[in-house]
Amino acid sequence: MIRIGLLGASAIAPRAVVEAARAVPGVEVVAVAARDPARAEAFARANGVPRVLPSYQALVEDDGVDLVYVGLPNALHVRWSVAARAAGKHVLCEKPLLCNASDAGALSEPGPLVAEAMHWRHHPLAARARALVAGGAIGALRSVEAAFCSPTRRDGDIRTQYALGGGALMDLGCYAISGVLSFAGPSVAAVTRARLVTGWPDVDVSADVRLSLGAVQGRVLCAMRGSIRRSLVARGDAGTLWVLGPWAPQRGHALVLRRGWRLTVERFPGEPTFVHQLRAVRAAIHGEAPVGTGVAEALAVARVIDDAYRAGGLPLRRST
Repeated sequence: MIRIGLLGASAIAPRAVVEAARAVPGVEVVAVAARDPARAEAFARANGVPRVLPSYQALVEDDGVDLVYVGLPNALHVRWSVAARAAGKHVLCEKPLLCNASDAGALSEPGPLVAEAMHWRHHPLAARARALVAGGAIGALRSVEAAFCSPTRRDGDIRTQYALGGGALMDLGCYAISGVLSFAGPSVAAVTRARLVTGWPDVDVSADVRLSLGAVQGRVLCAMRGSIRRSLVARGDAGTLWVLGPWAPQRGHALVLRRGWRLTVERFPGEPTFVHQLRAVRAAIHGEAPVGTGVAEALAVARVIDDAYRAGGLPLRRST
């Protein structure tokens, strides 16, 4: 049994971990710790978590915890992921795992598993899309465009604060960059242009980033204000693949392939991305398969975000 301890009583944790764990045999949530003990107690009661620990450090050192889910503000991800590994615990950390590319060194040493919670990557929709592109369904890949625009962030939200690692690129753009790199590959990604709009001091409320990926052109769009847009499009010299609703396909999605005059549509009914993610984490811990969303993948995304901030004239995010 893999026993999970939650760092932070975050709003996403019930869906991302607690409910998902109930659907994955061999995994259970056993403890939670929060900065505010009263909030941790309320979270435990509401979600059926049996134990509340008095501090983050107490949780990562607890002998009854095998895996630590880090659901804290971005700026705290690396610090507490490192602490959990030092205590011999596996880590599932909310995205983005890294505040900047230099953070990767602290997590790259051999040891317990580190997985970034880029949950969309574990869904059959994502696997099928990658297989189609890699298999030549659209011919030679020419361009990839990914968008994640979700007007849900307000003044005072942790995602709007520079000191906590906020920003549209950090919160939403990391998904879109991950999507572009999943098709085009990370090794040759270079930012050629970045248009960033600030909504708070040093914090981007939206971003439009152009990438050069060898022979492939990439574009990333993200915004915390304005209209909703969630898509991933790969264009080749023989067709186009649209992934609609890629980041949370359980809320509705479609995979649309056009090749010549022929149009095909696929859907993948079933479980949420979070369930697939916990299965992948369980398999990686048991040595059955690599997780596919580890430090290397997070580092590739962080490098693009760093370069986009430099090109757009904003400071890099910093871990604390």
